[in-house]
Amino acid sequence: MNPGQTMLSSERNTTEGNNQGSDKEARRATGKKYPDVTSSFAPGRLDTLENKHLQVASKSLLMYAAYYDDVRKPARITIVGIRGQNFSSPSVNCSFSNTKDHQQGHTTHFSSTSGRVEDLPDHHSYWVSAVNRIHLLLKEGKLRPDHVSVVCHNDSVPNLLQITYPYKGPHRYQFSMCVSPVYGGYNIWRQSLESMEMARMLGVDHVNVYVEKAGPNLTRVLQHYVDQGFMSVLPWNGIPSNVHAHAQVGCMHDCLLRMRYVTKYVVFIDLDELIILRTNNTLREMVEHVLKQTKDADKVGAIMVRNSFFHHAPQEKINITDTYLQANLTGGLFTKARLYDLKSVLMQFRGKPWEPPQRCRTIADPLRVDTMAVHHPETMFGDFKVVVVDPKIGLLHHYRYGWHNEDTRSSTQRCL
Repeated sequence: MNPGQTMLSSERNTTEGNNQGSDKEARRATGKKYPDVTSSFAPGRLDTLENKHLQVASKSLLMYAAYYDDVRKPARITIVGIRGQNFSSPSVNCSFSNTKDHQQGHTTHFSSTSGRVEDLPDHHSYWVSAVNRIHLLLKEGKLRPDHVSVVCHNDSVPNLLQITYPYKGPHRYQFSMCVSPVYGGYNIWRQSLESMEMARMLGVDHVNVYVEKAGPNLTRVLQHYVDQGFMSVLPWNGIPSNVHAHAQVGCMHDCLLRMRYVTKYVVFIDLDELIILRTNNTLREMVEHVLKQTKDADKVGAIMVRNSFFHHAPQEKINITDTYLQANLTGGLFTKARLYDLKSVLMQFRGKPWEPPQRCRTIADPLRVDTMAVHHPETMFGDFKVVVVDPKIGLLHHYRYGWHNEDTRSSTQRCL
């Protein structure tokens, strides 16, 4: 099996026993300390994220979070994790437990199952984010498990991962946003601030950001939105250095699972991207606009917005842009745009929109999308389909610092 993003499908066997083990063995196996070994990750303050790491199931299998998934039938547990090139087993054993008496140190182990490991897309043959899907069939009246442990065939390390059960009730949000991982001390705070404020203008209710390490200025920006309740920051630590794009597709799929039943739509995007609307004021209006133009609109499960790269232009093109902006932005707006380095105003030269699904970004109904790749849904539930937004209605502006020799043209449409 090639390394890749992963899924576990399972048959259930019932056994009795006790879950045993310690974090010391996890440290010996990897040389790392993994202090948060008893729970799936929940949002927190940025100053606490560095203390949270993926759990170790073996030297080549790390686990992030576990979700009870009842959108699929029969229901199952889905574990988001990362497997290495040396992990070639198509299956693992999983034990389910209930820790109702965990305060007294008792963990009741009441069932086990075999899980099939499947790879998510966009792994590029590196270490990859792995989604592990497990069928979990519970009989009426049986105590449902709140934790799962993964047992590998050779070099297994004791572990215990909390299972997140779905929120059931009216949607808390209409539009949520999932942002790709922030890592390596990324500190481009002005552009990130612009992205978050644009999201608010478009009607986004809540944002999830996965963070390994942000620079000091961006940390202040993110914490500001956390304090306002607009953002949840989730730890994305302990990712092996040779994972493609810092396991970005793992974040996308985790967020898809995390937001099921919580939000009507979820927008997958990067901090250097903006969805710019041409004919509507909000994402809700755009979605309604697109659905009205779509045959069998009730079968739409996701909407893709096409990508176009906006680049920092050579000096001669910057001069042309400045002349245009100075003539059209009055009342000191041009000066303010320069002061705050507003990409959506200052960067006016772009390439042709990419053909879908390349480089697109997705607005998804999380109850209709089965598997997310980085830029588009990989699989849908049932006969739900994906539609593409006409660039005349909306376009993804992807801002790049380098200038590339591609077919560019001045974008004179109003962006604000």
